[in-house]
Amino acid sequence: MDKKKKFGKKSLLINDQIDLLTKRKLRINNLDQARFCLETVGYYRLSAYFKPFLVENDNDDHLFKPDSTFEQIWQIYVFDRELRLHLSDALERIEIALRAALTNVLSEKYGNLWYLSKEPFQESWIKSKPDKTKKKKISSHQYFVNEIKKICKDKKEDFLKHYYTKYHHPDYPPSWMMMECLSFGKCTSLFNNLKELKDKKMISKVFGFHASVMISVLEPLRYTRNICAHHSRLWNRWFVYSPKHFEALSNLKCSQNTFHMQAYVIDKLNEAISPGSKWKERLFHLFEKYSKYVPFEHMGFQSDWKNDLFWK
Repeated sequence: MDKKKKFGKKSLLINDQIDLLTKRKLRINNLDQARFCLETVGYYRLSAYFKPFLVENDNDDHLFKPDSTFEQIWQIYVFDRELRLHLSDALERIEIALRAALTNVLSEKYGNLWYLSKEPFQESWIKSKPDKTKKKKISSHQYFVNEIKKICKDKKEDFLKHYYTKYHHPDYPPSWMMMECLSFGKCTSLFNNLKELKDKKMISKVFGFHASVMISVLEPLRYTRNICAHHSRLWNRWFVYSPKHFEALSNLKCSQNTFHMQAYVIDKLNEAISPGSKWKERLFHLFEKYSKYVPFEHMGFQSDWKNDLFWK
């Protein structure tokens, strides 16, 4: 028997949203500020930050714990926004370094059109998007080449327009141009599909780690980057993708699926490609700025967060 229900919730006006929060025992000290926050951010987005403040097992009444305030929840939201911006800075450096390493290592070995050759890639198969008649499998390399062809056909970048205006051969630009058009996800997939371990080792050397470690961390980094790009919540998140080899490289005592481990991975890679970077120091100051409001233990840090081994 289907136990699903028909969705019947109606949209609420801002004042009704405030009345609902008050009814659920959330203290609101500044009604004007609360209205402004709900108007500019939205009830639903803020509700993602409610969970740790809700009474457990309250028969779905969604009542807030005593002394919970709208202001604290709002400060956590603001912290989370600044945290995404801070992570984006380091992730941008890592993404660009990966593109450069792929181009430099593979161009030297296979030529500047290496991405068109099957030679660097292992043979693997994926399901292509089905057409109206049948489904079919294509090689991961062919799928990648199809993406390249689409990018070159669209010519959205000025440097691609310039290439096809000035040159008639070869049919496709050198890899250093094409790498600038690929998403981080495509670059990580490309790295994972390389056939030779030697190639992966040479690319990983830029980041100071063995290829097996890089294979382990790239998918979690892609996932975290997408969280930042889509303005989703980092605080109090259980990260679906987690690195598999970093626990052996550190004394950290935390879950691999927490922000704590994500930050550790990002910091170590950032240290390799940006010597002298103050990224972790600025992260500490961000934590310090919001320490009055944010329970960092929900991110995998110890309750006495300043003495956490991550900062050592």
